Amino acid sequence: MSMCAEDRLALRLAIARLSFLSFAEKKLLEKKLDTVSRLALLSIDDLSFAIGRVINTRMWKPDVIEKRAERDMRLMEVLHIGCMFYDDERRPPLLDEIYDPPFALFYRGDPAVLSKPCAAVVGTRRPTGNGMRCTRELAFELAEAGFTVVSGLALGTDACAHAGTLLSSKGKTAAVLGSGVDTVSPASNKKIAAALLEAGGCIVGEYAPETAAEKWHFPQRNRLISALSLVTVVTEAPAGSGALITADFALEQNRELCFHECALSYPAVSAGAAGAGEHTGERAQKRAKAGREYRSVDRYIEEGARLIKNANDVIALLT
Repeated sequence: MSMCAEDRLALRLAIARLSFLSFAEKKLLEKKLDTVSRLALLSIDDLSFAIGRVINTRMWKPDVIEKRAERDMRLMEVLHIGCMFYDDERRPPLLDEIYDPPFALFYRGDPAVLSKPCAAVVGTRRPTGNGMRCTRELAFELAEAGFTVVSGLALGTDACAHAGTLLSSKGKTAAVLGSGVDTVSPASNKKIAAALLEAGGCIVGEYAPETAAEKWHFPQRNRLISALSLVTVVTEAPAGSGALITADFALEQNRELCFHECALSYPAVSAGAAGAGEHTGERAQKRAKAGREYRSVDRYIEEGARLIKNANDVIALLT
């Protein structure tokens, strides 16, 4: 890598870590600078002036930004982590259609699978036995039909979606993380992560190496799961679950949204117990403050979301 290319990469990696800036603000800042050392000279007032709004954050730490960028480059080389910035030709074109797309997309494995037709399969971390079976079957069928199955490598439904895809000889699956792609959490899913990489899939996310998973990262992660996919399929999910946040993003991004028929018999739905499973009062309050309506699976279906039973129904929805 030439010195000029290395300088540019360091600057871009440093800007990618500025999570308090929007995509447009990161691009604007990049245009005004040529090296990360120039970025490190900026005060918070300078940064505010550069992007055209007042920034009030404790996350701006210019004294460590150069060393952090250098460490990111070393880790990426050692751990075989790649990065697609917003102008990379390999970047999935669907990302350009959403509000505030990622400035950078870090990955391990083959990112080409993200540019093929993708279908997201998501749901609760506490699926029933029937839900696990239906998720594996659906993911397998989608893989057989040539889709890359996208999920979040979490416990429960996500793990079943990735595992079901890998049962197909054609199976390619992508895991979108809410942390750096060098960190797989929970540890129990490390075998699935290794298997999906070996099968030619990829692990992807917008967070730089050594970034720990934070609660607020997961809604951000969910928007990428739906953004990468032509269709989002929810298997089982109680009201207030992260899977339904993904469903909301799919609707906002003008993607197809459907629910597997097994969703209707999930206990937290059929019993009318919106407080069961993953629902918490704290999450409901945050959701209300964000202006999001707190809906059950039944409500989504009443409002027009499709009900499906297999991959053929999903394919018919897209044709």
